Amino acid sequence: MVNGVDNVPEGYSLVNFPASEYLVVTTEWLSTSDEALRHINHDYYRNAQMPDGYVKCGETDCPITLIEKEAFDTEDGSRYEFWVPIKKVD
Repeated sequence: MVNGVDNVPEGYSLVNFPASEYLVVTTEWLSTSDEALRHINHDYYRNAQMPDGYVKCGETDCPITLIEKEAFDTEDGSRYEFWVPIKKVD
């Protein structure tokens, strides 16, 4: 996350995220980027342990979910970070 960016390098996107708390989930190293993405969208997201006192935001509460391609399609394989907005339980 960065602030004060005026010029976005080619191949990158700039997105303005509202202030929130996020749970960051990272896959293990997997053979392909497709395999890593499949795991993050299903296994990792569904089974992610929420910190005590927090829940995942619902679609209407916090619709933002960010997938960051971190180290994908390398000789070691691929892995992704998945940013899930969370909120304290009322």
